[in-house]
Amino acid sequence: MLNEMKRIYIHADDFGIGNEITDNILDCIHNGVINSTSIVCTTDSFSYGIDKYKSVSEKVRVCLHLNLVEGTPLTPKEEANLIVDETGEFKYSFLMLWLKYSLSSNTIKTKFREQIRKEIEYQIIKYKNAIDDQTPLRVDSHMHFHMIPFVFECLLEVSEKYNIAFVRNPYELKYGYGYVRMRNHLSLNFIKNILLNRLSKKYITKAQKKGIQTNEYFVGVLSTGRMTYRDVSSALSKIKNKKKPESVDVLFHPGGVKSRESVLWTNKNAFKSYYSSHERSMESEVLKGDELKNLIENYENIFNN
Repeated sequence: MLNEMKRIYIHADDFGIGNEITDNILDCIHNGVINSTSIVCTTDSFSYGIDKYKSVSEKVRVCLHLNLVEGTPLTPKEEANLIVDETGEFKYSFLMLWLKYSLSSNTIKTKFREQIRKEIEYQIIKYKNAIDDQTPLRVDSHMHFHMIPFVFECLLEVSEKYNIAFVRNPYELKYGYGYVRMRNHLSLNFIKNILLNRLSKKYITKAQKKGIQTNEYFVGVLSTGRMTYRDVSSALSKIKNKKKPESVDVLFHPGGVKSRESVLWTNKNAFKSYYSSHERSMESEVLKGDELKNLIENYENIFNN
């Protein structure tokens, strides 16, 4: 599906976080419309993920999936005391990390930035050492943590050192259809959409000024974790009516596990429940269906003509 005029990337997060998750995403690459993925490098399954990615015959865009929220960091525990709990796992959600930083003294803020920047660099170095030298360094993040203002600033501080070529822009136009989907959109995802759009307008411009590429539009916040054909169709229609886009990233999470016991890299029940949810396999089936494939091909023709 990829070509020089590619405008739509159907993307799967979480490649490499666990072997079973990696295999399920691979299935959506081989038998579906996934043409882009991002790799987590903080778990023991990273090497398996890299080997599997390199074995893919299809041309698939690859990104580093910065992880500052799930499992353990690459930074030694004693050097990451502000961002991990007593077990060594990351301890803050998106809003809590932002709030904790904002309410801290200037001295603690400096330490927060040092620890986050160090962890970002550790992950970049591990990823770059494993991936092909010719592969541009594209960066997104688990649960959009890179959009937390001070985290984004840390990322920009190291961008020239590591030649970051691309950063995900989570700017998503609002779309909707039917009561059920509107109910989903009016939940926490609606607040996330508003917040990320505002952060996007302020911070993505800073990345662009440094010569870092970004996608123009994003689909996958309003219906995150439960994406359907109708979501993609409605979102692309809204984008089409706005303007002809330069690029659109459409996010799915098809990587799931059959059993919670397969999630070995974290002890937190929320993550175990997420990966073992039936919605992971539902998204996988959408990605492997002819309906979505035909839709994407149709919009590629529309956006390129």
